[in-house]
Amino acid sequence: VLVFGWMGCPCMGIVKGRLNEKNICYEGRHWADPNSELMAYLQCREKDQQSHSFIYFRSGNSWNFVGNGFKFDKRGMSDDQLMEKVHAAGASTNCRHATVKVNVFGTDLEE
Repeated sequence: VLVFGWMGCPCMGIVKGRLNEKNICYEGRHWADPNSELMAYLQCREKDQQSHSFIYFRSGNSWNFVGNGFKFDKRGMSDDQLMEKVHAAGASTNCRHATVKVNVFGTDLEE
């Protein structure tokens, strides 16, 4: 799974939250500049000037653009639908991601 996006967009929080919640491994790039050349390139490549994030899943030897981070909202994509995409892509589900709720060891954060 590849995740590219502007950190200022709520769409990044949505997709990263969903992937982190299921320990789905992903790579990609995130940027702070809303005028990023990479974002302009991806908007042009995908013919989607409105998106600020770009999510790709492996399909054989290529990568398929599946949409932006908003498409991963639980109201639009169930856990079953997400996991179907993950399994079809052969993505690993053993990555632990630190969040505001848990640390990289999967336990609650402490002060």
